Amino acid sequence: MTSPRAAPAPTGSARDWLQWSTNDAAQGLAITAPPDLQERLQQLPREVRSSNDRYELCADPARVMQAIEQARQARAEDETWPQLHYLWRSTPLLTGWLIASSRCLAAIARR
Repeated sequence: MTSPRAAPAPTGSARDWLQWSTNDAAQGLAITAPPDLQERLQQLPREVRSSNDRYELCADPARVMQAIEQARQARAEDETWPQLHYLWRSTPLLTGWLIASSRCLAAIARR
């Protein structure tokens, strides 16, 4: 079942800070990048950034491999970057921003 959540932010609205949802059955996590993460992601090539700032992560390697294969088969004008990314301890999206953020630690402590 999917359960949407918003982590509390030390300043500003929680809705502005971080929105996420989980899907336990699919081992999935979806997050909408808050403004400061969107800014950090601007450093990456356009094709690896989400057009709507929503990122889907999954802990099921088979599902992620399927998403990679679909992206490989896509035509050049289509989306050629996988829409599903592997969720693991060192997921770049998480380690590069969420884990290093004291806001994330505060949100986890409150959970």
